[in-house]
Amino acid sequence: MAALIKAPQRIFYGWWIVLAFATLSMISGGTFYYGFSAIFNPILHEFGWSVTVTALAFSLRSETAAIGAPIAGFLADRIGARPVMILGVAMVILGLVWLGNIDDLWGFYASFSLISLGNSFSNTWLGMIVLARWFSRRRTMAMSMLTMGAGFSGLSVPVVAWVVATQGWRPAVLFTAVAVLVVSVPIALIIRERPEPYGLTPDGLPPDSTRANSAADARPTATATDKSTGYTVRDATKTRGFWHMVLALTLSTFGSTAVVVMLIPALTQVGLGFETAALVAAGVPLFSLIGRLGGGLGGDRVDKRRLLALLFLLQALGTLVLAFATTPWLALLFLLFYAPGFGGTLPLRPALQAEQFGIESMGSIQGLMLVIITAGGFFGPLFVGALVDLTGQYMLGFLGLAVAVALAVPLMLTMPTRRSL
Repeated sequence: MAALIKAPQRIFYGWWIVLAFATLSMISGGTFYYGFSAIFNPILHEFGWSVTVTALAFSLRSETAAIGAPIAGFLADRIGARPVMILGVAMVILGLVWLGNIDDLWGFYASFSLISLGNSFSNTWLGMIVLARWFSRRRTMAMSMLTMGAGFSGLSVPVVAWVVATQGWRPAVLFTAVAVLVVSVPIALIIRERPEPYGLTPDGLPPDSTRANSAADARPTATATDKSTGYTVRDATKTRGFWHMVLALTLSTFGSTAVVVMLIPALTQVGLGFETAALVAAGVPLFSLIGRLGGGLGGDRVDKRRLLALLFLLQALGTLVLAFATTPWLALLFLLFYAPGFGGTLPLRPALQAEQFGIESMGSIQGLMLVIITAGGFFGPLFVGALVDLTGQYMLGFLGLAVAVALAVPLMLTMPTRRSL
């Protein structure tokens, strides 16, 4: 494999790593993230739990990921991404098998937490750390292409919904475990930590190329900048930019996690059929491809902070429409606003982080950020679930989510630029 990487290539090997992580994101996104909205009501009805009690598992998913993120980032910075990914995949598979055989509430919570912990060790955010080392000037585009894998996960949501409708939610979960196992093995063989040991440089530049050849690029090379002025975790937390970014993303996650979890139950409650609601749920990652690609293209050309503010605004408007969506046409309008806004933030988050704080401690800084950000993912579903149990409808909860996401807009617009160490 090493000889293959070193050999002259028409395609830079970093793009194969992008494809590998994108494929894993497609499988996990269509099942554990987007597709699991299809099992929400079946689990609720089988066990007779309240909406809040059932939603707590999805909240624990976010909080467990927060616990795992700094550990995964720390390990990836020190022992490499591939061993961390293999460990994470094993936890995901074990957790899915456990979930497919639960018979009580605590098993439900524990299996969900194990799956989430494994995802934080093996999925998109780990891929972002690796790609930050393989790409410099094309970093945002590479990260955008990675997140597009999760966008295509929408194609598998109707499959999951069909298995749930025809076979039950337990076979659907076990089917997911098999899919993760089949996909993850070849991916583990493709992953490499850095380009330098293989005679390559970030973006695929020839090893003997001089920086003078790229002087025409108006932007400084991220590799040189990152290594000379990379922030430590302590340095990053002393900046206003860190806290602006973290608070804005926490508010965004507060809204997005609850929307994804509650989307199918909310639409079926107001009269849309299960199949229609499942198609809308599938449309979120598919329509988000517009934002994922746009974020990658725009993030390398314009101010990432301003672009994120625009995307948060779209996400807030989409959530507002969802609060009143009682027809397929309003559901489509929700997708047109929400999905591009949601999708575009995904490649911009780590790209902005790398731009602001460098890549030398990227895994550790990202892990700390996710500890805080995922608090939004923990409380979002609980907030909506409690209001549903209280009022019997989802509208008020979604209105609250829209307001929360809208507050992220001024935080990004007032985020200061990076300061030198």
